Amino acid sequence: MNNKIKKIPEKFLGDFQQQQTILIKSRLKLAALLLVACTFLGDIIDILVLQQKVSYQMKFTWALSAAICLVTYLLARKIRTLKAAQTGAMLFMILVLVLITRDSIAYYLAPFDVAMGFIFLFFTFSFVFPWSVKKIIAVSLSHFAAYTIFLIHVPKYVYKDSIVDTGVSDYLSGFIMLSLSSIVCLAVIRRERRRDMENFVLLKDVEEKNNQMDKELELATRVQSKLIPRSINTDLADIAVTYAPMHYIGGDYAKFYFIDKNRLMFIICDVTGHGVSAALLINALNTKFERLSKEEKSPGELLKATNQFIVNNFSELNMYVSAFCGLLDFHHLSRRFTYSSYGHPPQYIYHTADPRLVKLSPQTSFLGLPLADKIIYNNEVPFKKGDSILLFTDGAFEARNPEGDEFSAERIEAYISKNRGLGADIFNENLLSEIKSFAHNDLKDDLFILNIKTK
Repeated sequence: MNNKIKKIPEKFLGDFQQQQTILIKSRLKLAALLLVACTFLGDIIDILVLQQKVSYQMKFTWALSAAICLVTYLLARKIRTLKAAQTGAMLFMILVLVLITRDSIAYYLAPFDVAMGFIFLFFTFSFVFPWSVKKIIAVSLSHFAAYTIFLIHVPKYVYKDSIVDTGVSDYLSGFIMLSLSSIVCLAVIRRERRRDMENFVLLKDVEEKNNQMDKELELATRVQSKLIPRSINTDLADIAVTYAPMHYIGGDYAKFYFIDKNRLMFIICDVTGHGVSAALLINALNTKFERLSKEEKSPGELLKATNQFIVNNFSELNMYVSAFCGLLDFHHLSRRFTYSSYGHPPQYIYHTADPRLVKLSPQTSFLGLPLADKIIYNNEVPFKKGDSILLFTDGAFEARNPEGDEFSAERIEAYISKNRGLGADIFNENLLSEIKSFAHNDLKDDLFILNIKTK
């Protein structure tokens, strides 16, 4: 940021003026109310503590301050531009100076006391409203004029029960104090004004960058959404896909691919972490999976190759992946289901009528960890027509309620037992709804559900 900025760039000028207008309007209303409150409160204290009587002068001051408050408040509501706001603030200041000057003349106050009062008002008006340096000069001259008018109309004043003639020394002492106050205010306001402009421009630059980032993230979300498969219905299975990323883009991924008319390869995985870095790794895994699945590898071979790919290319990032890969062979003579799981939570096979659940537990650690063994992790489990496979990422059972309790695998199992007869799409929608309701719609992780309901 340029520390010598002297004006707001044209592209931000309108927003800056609007901000200043809103600020002046709000402070005008507050200042008008405070004027009345201070006037009445000060006089009430005098009446109660000093036993002063309510005089005509006191009543007139109350009426005048109330009128100033009402006029200022009504004008503030109609202000629309910065120029009008500044004019309103200047008018309010002049009316207050008229009120204070009139009271000072009426009560024959000592010039020193009046000068100190004007200095207090000067500092108050200078810092309550966001004046420019030129406007501060006008504010300063207004106070000099008010003090001069007071001295012209007060040839004598009371000091320690004595009548004292007003002299040139009184004016000079007040003039010097007001001059010093003006110099201090001008120096501070100039610096504060520059700082305000710098902060505003910096904020607008950050907003522009954030807006650009939001657009980039929105585009990235749209790109990643192309990687998410759509739910489909085939003669062999209904496959329902449900994805709820924690942010714009996430680190959960699933894909399925018909190798031929009888074989379905699918994978679900979860990258450690969230956001852009996880999404970039997902993009790389998507390309790798599509290539490997066409090579007709077994699930264990596919994940073994994927693990080596991550170790070779992403080991320095310390990002790891839990993954479950399965191959369904729908041939009427075999009906085989083979799977491999690298650190992924237990997944489930369930039946429409049979209450038994089959847990598919992980066989080894996460993808991304260099494994010394040469084992191809494949498990083959019995699988019949009508069986369903429920796959999900850990965002499902790790969702927490406000008390800190997890949704848990037990609740997922209870949900399966209760809703096993539902169609795949409705099954997924209701499960996601239950998880969100349990967590009060405050999911702390990405969530992916892939439900394969065979026919």
